[in-house]
Amino acid sequence: VVLNESGTIQSMRHSVKVDDRDILLIRKSRTGSLRVIQNLIDSGADPNCEYAGSSPIHEACAGGNLDVLMRLLSYGADVNKVDKSGKRPLHHAVLSGHLKVSQQLIDHGASVNAQDNYGNTVLHQASRAGSEAIVRVLKSNHADPDIRNHAGETFLHTAARLGHCRVIQIALEDSDGNGNARWRGVLDSQNLMGQTPLMHACSRPHHAKNCVKLLIELGANMDIKDNEGRLAKLDEQEYLIGRSSSLISEVSSGKVHESVSMDVVDSEISRKTSRFKRTQSTQKSVRSLKSFTPFRAPFSSKSDVLY
Repeated sequence: VVLNESGTIQSMRHSVKVDDRDILLIRKSRTGSLRVIQNLIDSGADPNCEYAGSSPIHEACAGGNLDVLMRLLSYGADVNKVDKSGKRPLHHAVLSGHLKVSQQLIDHGASVNAQDNYGNTVLHQASRAGSEAIVRVLKSNHADPDIRNHAGETFLHTAARLGHCRVIQIALEDSDGNGNARWRGVLDSQNLMGQTPLMHACSRPHHAKNCVKLLIELGANMDIKDNEGRLAKLDEQEYLIGRSSSLISEVSSGKVHESVSMDVVDSEISRKTSRFKRTQSTQKSVRSLKSFTPFRAPFSSKSDVLY
């Protein structure tokens, strides 16, 4: 198929196979102009065609090509069409961070809980991309936070491992006035290895330390062990900062008088630090530390494949 500069198909179209026009429609849907897409459809290209595991609507969504998406939908493109990896158009739009495209797909009936070949939902993909606005949209459109992928992980494992604190905060904030129990229910979710989101955050200290503090403030259980009996690795600083934040919250709620708020926080940090240093030198502390192996999640190639 040959297109001229105006985007129209040359007069040789009568000798061109429909399959060739379909292939060109797929290739042009990501970044092509609306005129090109319209001419290809007028010439016989199928809006629901497939080639090499993809389709026009998948390409349009991955490229954030909203005008082309709307045109394809007007010609009957399947909003829940599955590609070779099991992804729907919404998976691609969310992973690429295209908010308007994602919203249009949902408005046209896209499933917010569909899973790909690895069990990942669009919420997993939004967490991977760190797309805060899209997480809000998915939350308001009844996405299920407890769906697990094939590693047994919720979206929160993904967000915690990658250090996307705002995604965690938005997902777990009390936006519905009832404690947001359904979403907070995944706070201590465990994957197939027994690992929690807190464990994943602790295993990435260089970019997920803020997530550790946030998860603790939200109420993550620090005493959960994985399948090998290992606890999350919390260092002294993370614990003290987390405790200080709790005290500040108590001050804000009136449980502690604000005139002594900073004294309380400073005193708590000083006391905990002194006690920590003293117990480090005792045999009891040594025996306690030997009783468990701190959790350090391996960043395996298998885990990479799931995302």
